[in-house]
Amino acid sequence: MVEETVFEYLLQSLFLPFLLALCMLVFLFFESLTSKKVHNIMITFVFTVMLLTIADAADYWMSQIPGSPNPLRFVTSAIGYGFKPVPPILITMIIKRHKWKKMPLAFIMPAIFSLAISFISIFTGWVFTFDSENNFERGYLGYFPIIISLGYFVIVLLQAFLDKDAGHERIIIGIIAIMQSASIVFEFLLGYRFFINGAEVVAIILYYLYLSLMIYKRDELTKILNRRAFYVELERLSDTKIGLLSMDMNDLKLINDTHGHLAGDAAIKNFAVVTKSCLDKMCNMYRIGGDEFMIIIRHPEERAENIISKIKETYGQNNVSAAMGYAVYEPGMDISKVISKSDKAMYEDKVRIKLERSSII
Repeated sequence: MVEETVFEYLLQSLFLPFLLALCMLVFLFFESLTSKKVHNIMITFVFTVMLLTIADAADYWMSQIPGSPNPLRFVTSAIGYGFKPVPPILITMIIKRHKWKKMPLAFIMPAIFSLAISFISIFTGWVFTFDSENNFERGYLGYFPIIISLGYFVIVLLQAFLDKDAGHERIIIGIIAIMQSASIVFEFLLGYRFFINGAEVVAIILYYLYLSLMIYKRDELTKILNRRAFYVELERLSDTKIGLLSMDMNDLKLINDTHGHLAGDAAIKNFAVVTKSCLDKMCNMYRIGGDEFMIIIRHPEERAENIISKIKETYGQNNVSAAMGYAVYEPGMDISKVISKSDKAMYEDKVRIKLERSSII
């Protein structure tokens, strides 16, 4: 009867998180949206969470058996404590995917030490042990792995607030860090079980969905929003007055023909960076294709003229050139005609630039 009760409890507590982790793992084996580096980190993350889930379930099962402790329980407890810091480390590796070519050794040393003392505790009882009646006893280093895990999530949370380049990713990182920290408190300080593993499964799914959405919406070369995101945003703003700035980068063909396509790609990326530096939070820049870009300006009557002037001034300072055309959309207008109007103005500006250059020659 006791075994049935324990089994039912474990099934109710772990079925959904384990099933989600398993589905996520299967999906990761068949998808290729994220980079190879992020993909491998996520697979490692899910495997680690599944290992911790199995270890925690086995530990709980054996804790309900009266009498002297099963030797295997020492192993499952060592796994549970020793591998707890691994998921926050893997989350940090995803966050730092563009900045860390190799993980700093100093960053993982606390986790290595935690893993070591957890397994040594099988023989020493430094972190945990069990009495002759199979009751858990925390050692004098019993809170060390917990503190290390919390510390890593505090680091994750700090990165969310300090990394100004992360954009909306900061919100996702912050949610994950708070959720994970709360689960550690619930499980280790308040005595609840299986909170951490469930929260970790939700965290990796949330992060994966966010990264997939960004890949779906972002241009691969420049990392700015793409053509698909442009038309989605236009539909969303159909009841709002906006300004549309069409842009066509000058001299890209000359750069490609003279220096090769890698130099052309570098020029496109630089163009996007320089242009984006001129925009505020009420503007979004999109790469429509090739050397063509669009900017959506909200509340254009107050800001469009200043933004365009700033862009032209910044181009002059950075040896960047583009033809530009501007048009205003108001609710009820045909958006395709407004885009055509801004494109027409851009092409007229391009002809003007060519004539000015030819007259100088």
